[in-house]
Amino acid sequence: MGKNKKELNPSDAFRRAQKEKDKKRNKKDRTIVREQVMVKSNPAQIKEQLAKLEQQEKQGKMTAEGKKKKQHLEVLWQQVQRTIEAEKRARAANLGGLNDI
Repeated sequence: MGKNKKELNPSDAFRRAQKEKDKKRNKKDRTIVREQVMVKSNPAQIKEQLAKLEQQEKQGKMTAEGKKKKQHLEVLWQQVQRTIEAEKRARAANLGGLNDI
């Protein structure tokens, strides 16, 4: 007969728990990397998607999944704006430093 999960060897149980932890960590890492790539790739595309979702919301055609996606895109858009501002400040600082030479 088949073994019950509760009757597993303690080392097997430990490996199973480690595997679950790794899955959670990897999932979190993948989402972070995906967002960073999205921020650097095309800000206009993010803004267009956000505008489409806002239009759907005004028309009353927004689903629960759409609301969740809209919230995610809003956070992503804020990250894009912060990144752009930081790059502008860095360029201005570099240009200012070059003028001093």
